[in-house]
Parts: sequence; C-alpha cells; structure tokens
Amino acid sequence: MFEHEPLPAGHPLYKLENVLLSPHGADHTADWQDQAMRFFLKQYDRFEKGAPLKNIVNKRLGY
Repeated sequence: MFEHEPLPAGHPLYKLENVLLSPHGADHTADWQDQAMRFFLKQYDRFEKGAPLKNIVNKRLGY
C-alpha cells in the first residue's frame, strides 16, 4: 500500500522487472477465505488436467 494510489505514471517501480504491482484489495467479506479456497481448488484441478488457468497475470500488459 502506498500513500497515494494509484502510483503516478512514470513511477520508478513500474520499470523494475522483478516487481509486480497490483492494487490492494478491500474485499474481505465474511466468506472471502471460503471463496479463495474454492477458486484455488478449481484452479488446481484445471492445472492437474492441463486445462487453461483462470486470472493469469500478463506482465507484458502490466497486470
């Protein structure tokens, strides 16, 4: 988390190849952990079957 979000265009962190920037989340609902675990288990099942995964980060696009 930064003092000002989003970071301004041209911020030095955007140029680092070993840094992945993502917005902080304010999504901690009562069932967020259950939802996250269900998503993980579905992803793992897809991985095991060699199926495409969901919500893949594309570093070339910046997200």
